[in-house]
Amino acid sequence: MTLDIRAPAALTAAIIGDLKSRRGEIDASAPVGDTVAITALVPLATLFGYTNTLGWLSQGRASFKMEFRGYAVVPSATDDHPPAAPAMAMRAG
Repeated sequence: MTLDIRAPAALTAAIIGDLKSRRGEIDASAPVGDTVAITALVPLATLFGYTNTLGWLSQGRASFKMEFRGYAVVPSATDDHPPAAPAMAMRAG
């Protein structure tokens, strides 16, 4: 999903940190008056409850819109661990 976020400039670091914790990739961040416009690509599976989180992080002063971007392989939570083998390949011993 593509997220377009408008938030006060002082809160940018906290919002970007939260997006990165959701495996988001920041496309752009630009000042617009006394706010900052942030554009990010974030997996939909990590965005449930984001409205509440953004409201809490910004004290109700930020807004966002979300738009479908396309299907893609989701970056893993940790690159150190390869994905698990399919369950059909496992055997009970």
